[in-house]
Parts: sequence; C-alpha cells; structure tokens
Amino acid sequence: MPTTGAMSFMAAQDQIAFFYWVRVAGGVGFLGGLLMYLASFFVAAGSAEDEAATGNLITGTAHA
Repeated sequence: MPTTGAMSFMAAQDQIAFFYWVRVAGGVGFLGGLLMYLASFFVAAGSAEDEAATGNLITGTAHA
C-alpha cells in the first residue's frame, strides 16, 4: 500500500464533506415526502361544500 503523498483519513473526509451534505439534504427531502405520504392517509379528501362548489370531476357535471 503506497503511503507517499497519501492524505490522512480526516483530510480525505474534509475533501468529500460536500457529498455528505448532499446526502443529508436528500434524506431530509425523502423524510419530508414520506411524512406527507403518511399524512395523506389521515387528512380528509374534502368536505361536501367543496364537492358542491367544484362539481363532479368524474362525469363533468356541476351540482346546482
């Protein structure tokens, strides 16, 4: 194993710190998406007033 001109372990970690931060940002984004996905199971789809105002989206008819 060559040792001439090699960086120490901590110096190498300092050089790639940017990639650790990118990994953290990706993990935070994934966690945010996961929490929104799980929250969608507990949030109501809409009230009766919302459906009356927007109409039936399947048939395209509006409620009078």
